[in-house]
Amino acid sequence: MKIVPFDMEHHGSAWSLWEKTLPHSHDTSWNYAMTERFISHNHGLSFCAFQNNRLIGTVMGSYDGRRGYIQHLAVEEGFRKKGVGRELMSRALSAMEKMDIRKIHLLVKKENISVRSFYEKTGWDGRDDIIIMSTRLKDEDPE
Repeated sequence: MKIVPFDMEHHGSAWSLWEKTLPHSHDTSWNYAMTERFISHNHGLSFCAFQNNRLIGTVMGSYDGRRGYIQHLAVEEGFRKKGVGRELMSRALSAMEKMDIRKIHLLVKKENISVRSFYEKTGWDGRDDIIIMSTRLKDEDPE
């Protein structure tokens, strides 16, 4: 397995992976232009995993100036439970640590038990002291 920084040349393969693995969180607002802006704004925090030149996983990291965030950790189904997600997460967290980011958040849907279990096993803590609230600035964003 080879892990490299996310580059826009990976977008097409990443998009296909996200459609297969993140059906509930993947929406029309996450398009090429949005990905390009995200990568530019969060340079060096997102990574891709390849096996024999085939994209098998991605992690998208971001930073708001104070906290880090993990977005779109996705691993091809046939490569799960083989360390791909852990290695991608390790790369993103190491990159954040180098930026002196000390606290990182991620969002997981309550019903996604297997993903919650993965994060708990890798040292993440669930929180019940906060709720997430959202608003839409444009009607075309379905999430």
